[in-house]
Amino acid sequence: MAEARSAAPVETPKVAPQSTRMVKPGAPKFVRDLNDNAAMRRFVQEVQGADPGATGAPVELVIGSDVVVDACLKASLGALILTILLHALVLHGWVDALLVAAPLVLAMLLTLATSVLIQFPLNFANIIALPLLIGLNNAYGAYLVVRRKHIDGLDPLLASSTPRAVLFSGMTAVASFGTLAVSKHPGMAGMGVLISLSLTYALASALIVLPALMAAVERWQARRAAGSPPNINP
Repeated sequence: MAEARSAAPVETPKVAPQSTRMVKPGAPKFVRDLNDNAAMRRFVQEVQGADPGATGAPVELVIGSDVVVDACLKASLGALILTILLHALVLHGWVDALLVAAPLVLAMLLTLATSVLIQFPLNFANIIALPLLIGLNNAYGAYLVVRRKHIDGLDPLLASSTPRAVLFSGMTAVASFGTLAVSKHPGMAGMGVLISLSLTYALASALIVLPALMAAVERWQARRAAGSPPNINP
């Protein structure tokens, strides 16, 4: 506080021009179009190669994005593991837990593959949606698996109102998050596209792939029961 109160006027000649203050004397100059992420990353690598202690906005953006991406990937993996463990605990078995996880994992893989095909890469703005998607996408499969435990047979399940309820619930979620895609903010728009795409894949996987997996599990359980010796109580 004492130093702040003792501030004296600064004369203009004592302040070096901004160009000389921002550039190290004798340092090589790098000129790049930093609007492209790949170009910015190459620029930072070249600058740090010449001066490892270099800093500035490009360096902060690249390092900050790497930290965010790494944290989101770890959070997504942790969320997936905890989701499977929780389903195994609630559904009292690993088979049902894996059935719930199957459409979730398939939807995430299809989302990543589609983002590559349409040249919509993940970045530190939209990748924060990955842990959220794991929580959203596992619901559709869980509804069907839990309903299956209270209905005798897969055909009655598909003929019930549960698949239609899952369909309309999923379409509502896709429409809700899809509104983010028209946002003027690039990060928000990218998040809306990613979430809508992943929810669509999760919904299709739960209504198409999951029933096929459940039928295969039923046949496997039937063959296993038929091949086991009868239980004769003494």
